[in-house]
Amino acid sequence: MNNLSWLIYFAEVVNNFNAFIGISCGLAILCILFYMLFSAIEETSMNPKGKWKKGLRYIWIPFLFLGISCFIPSGNTIYMLAASEVGEQVIKTPEAKEVFDSLKARILDELKVETK
Repeated sequence: MNNLSWLIYFAEVVNNFNAFIGISCGLAILCILFYMLFSAIEETSMNPKGKWKKGLRYIWIPFLFLGISCFIPSGNTIYMLAASEVGEQVIKTPEAKEVFDSLKARILDELKVETK
């Protein structure tokens, strides 16, 4: 597999990974909230352990992963970054510079004709 194949593969995996993180974190938050709710209901005046507070210790973990997943680019962004890199390399070639110089001269000539 060449670099382009790996890039296409990575772009598809990223889309699936973001969905997986979102669903997993949502389920984790629900599980922790249910744990806290049922622990609070279970407590009685004769057994005040504060067991529901354990959930507060772990509630930040899913939110951390959700925050991290916000900074993972989508597959389309990865494709655009790759196209930008390739385009930059193409423009720096001598052939491209020659074409752009002649195109620039042609545009300037046409503008001079139109402004007269």
